[in-house]
Amino acid sequence: QEKDSGRTPLHFCLHHGGGGNGPATKGSKVGAFMVPTDITLMLIRLEPRASQIPDTFGNTPLHTAVLNQLHLEIIASLVEAFPGGIAVADSQGHSPLYYAVERAKVETDLSQTPKSFWMAQRDLEEPENGDEDDVYNLNEEDHVRSVHWQEEQVDRWSVVHWLLLASATHPQTSLSVGGKKPMLVDALVCAAPPAVVSLLIGASVVLLTFEKRATAFAGTTVYTCISRHYPLTILLSLCLQCPRDVRLVQDETGMGLVAAQFVTGFFRKMTSGAEEWQVVTEFMIQADYVLRDGRLPKESEHPGFHDWWKKMEFLIAFGTGQKLKAEKNYPTEHLLHAALSNSDVPPLAVRLLLALYPDSIQLENPATPQNDSSLEGCLPIHLACVTTDYIPRYYEAQMMGSTLLPSPDDGIVSSHRRDMSSNNHLSTLAIVVQADPSTVYKRHNRRLPLHMAIHAGKLHSSLQPLIDAAPETLYCRDPETFLYPWLHVAAAGTDSEQVAAGVMGPDGKYNSHSRWAFSARNKYTHHVWRGLSDRQRGNAVLKQYNTLEVLDRTTTIYKLLRRAPGVMDHLHKNHKVDSFVSKKKGPIRKARDETGMGTVAQHYVNYVFLKSESGSSSSQRREPDEEHVDVYEKAIELAPRGDWSSLPPDFERWFNKMRFWIKYCCPTSSRLPGMEGNFLPTGNERYTLHMAVMNPDTPPAVIKLLLAISRPSASMRIPNTNILPLHLAVQSPPYVPRSYETRHKESVISLVAGAYAAAVGEP
Repeated sequence: QEKDSGRTPLHFCLHHGGGGNGPATKGSKVGAFMVPTDITLMLIRLEPRASQIPDTFGNTPLHTAVLNQLHLEIIASLVEAFPGGIAVADSQGHSPLYYAVERAKVETDLSQTPKSFWMAQRDLEEPENGDEDDVYNLNEEDHVRSVHWQEEQVDRWSVVHWLLLASATHPQTSLSVGGKKPMLVDALVCAAPPAVVSLLIGASVVLLTFEKRATAFAGTTVYTCISRHYPLTILLSLCLQCPRDVRLVQDETGMGLVAAQFVTGFFRKMTSGAEEWQVVTEFMIQADYVLRDGRLPKESEHPGFHDWWKKMEFLIAFGTGQKLKAEKNYPTEHLLHAALSNSDVPPLAVRLLLALYPDSIQLENPATPQNDSSLEGCLPIHLACVTTDYIPRYYEAQMMGSTLLPSPDDGIVSSHRRDMSSNNHLSTLAIVVQADPSTVYKRHNRRLPLHMAIHAGKLHSSLQPLIDAAPETLYCRDPETFLYPWLHVAAAGTDSEQVAAGVMGPDGKYNSHSRWAFSARNKYTHHVWRGLSDRQRGNAVLKQYNTLEVLDRTTTIYKLLRRAPGVMDHLHKNHKVDSFVSKKKGPIRKARDETGMGTVAQHYVNYVFLKSESGSSSSQRREPDEEHVDVYEKAIELAPRGDWSSLPPDFERWFNKMRFWIKYCCPTSSRLPGMEGNFLPTGNERYTLHMAVMNPDTPPAVIKLLLAISRPSASMRIPNTNILPLHLAVQSPPYVPRSYETRHKESVISLVAGAYAAAVGEP
């Protein structure tokens, strides 16, 4: 070793090393003689231990080789001679990997990178298909530039890639990839190749999961990964290493992971000009192909759009909070339900899901530990009603209703593609209603979609599709609040003092993470918003509240009354009846527990199911009482003969009580729907079936028993009317079973219709 510097001959060879036998032609040593590569390799082979000796600055030969950008073959030989050198730190605390990353960062000029970054590209050698609608024909020059940049970027980061790969190959090495600014963040920001990022993700598990700021760090890395268009494999690997609550992160505009992925596909950031973002026309065209054809293009046809959409599907599934081992773990038929449960999913993404998986609109929401139990079994329209509306960014709002596709005269797209722009303004709820208008009549937990939407705080612009599809629902009371829609809107307001307190915190600082703040922020461009003070931003949010909450709520009440003016007369006519009912039978007849169970269902459940020993709550988990279930089924079997003598005496006592509760709890004081002055003769036991089907609290199993006792009652008309039990059943809300009631395989309507099929065609 040299006395002053501590360098060995190997250090000198590496310091003056090069790729040939002549002078240097580039770098800081132009004209100087460079030690040939084969000489350096020979020295390493002759004395491998020299690879372990640091100089006075702590630099090992591997440090020197990396700092001087020597041939990868030399670096590989040094690692093979001394694998531990990968993790050795110099006097400044830096490893060879740190210097390799810094060198790659310097060589990466972000101002020269293509906007598509690592988006999948078609091979340059692939012959064009000649289709005039080929989106790649619109920007062939950009495509070629992107492919070349990706190849060059792989070369710039080749040393980093090799060191990471070698570290993974030699378990005895212990790399440090953290610090004030972790290497993973640097690599993502500088658009390192996917292979490099993949290895860094594996080395950054502690940072992503166990550090105090794990969620914030993970959120930053995922956002950057999305903006750099890394392939699905990288996004999947990164998300699965992150804390589960990273799915909830948002930026100052309220943008989450799904919206970020959507924006990176359909918008490109501008480097100059008044507009900050520009619509990506080729993605709009490709999305229109999907909406028209109902299929996703093959990866070989359009690799960029194909990979973008697969990442969208994964992030939608990731947003459910379920543990995913791969992107295909989540069933595609339920992606629509996951999207409609997430306010971060743009309406256009919902349209694409409906085009690709049209049958999902009729499927029930699956029961999972992550899902709200109150929404189990509901339809997509119910999820769209209860989920907060998507808040578009300023540049997304410009897309709504605008013509984004090229003109047919341009020869690029055909005229039928112009239809896409006309639907850009549709909200998520409007898209779902448009997909299947019949679902606006489907109830969940006795509530219509309109009731659920109003209860969730939606106003006229969101309610309009539901009202247009079923205006008669404006005359239907909410079964939970007993309010007509316009009254329900008035009662669901937000306290302005709470909003004001949420805008400006106790320290006088502006609170940027509230829905009103997001809505106000997205009315401005990024440049304008940055120029506002905290006080100005707070005033902007309060102005947004006064517009959306106060003014729009008043407007909604007015428009609902204009659309259904007769509801006032309806309210007046029902006043006396409702008062009478509330005084006489209301407390028991209308009583419901937290699951919606009333007296009739409670009487049935208490007989057929055993209570848990852990508590007395009616909503708790129950198990079938096998002995009573057998008795009940035997009673149905013996009922046509009229002989229950072989059954336990307590069953007949139980059934007599059931008949009493059916009569006592018959809705609306037995007044027939739509028949002024006509009442059901509740004193006559022959009409027990009629009273039972009018009550949405009657389980189908009870209807089955009543039909077994007197099947002809299904064909009995109410005196002085043409009303049959089936007419009453179809006008009553369906029975909503508890989660432990798995025996109700038939509905009330199907049982009554099966007993007297002729009623289906009778007025």
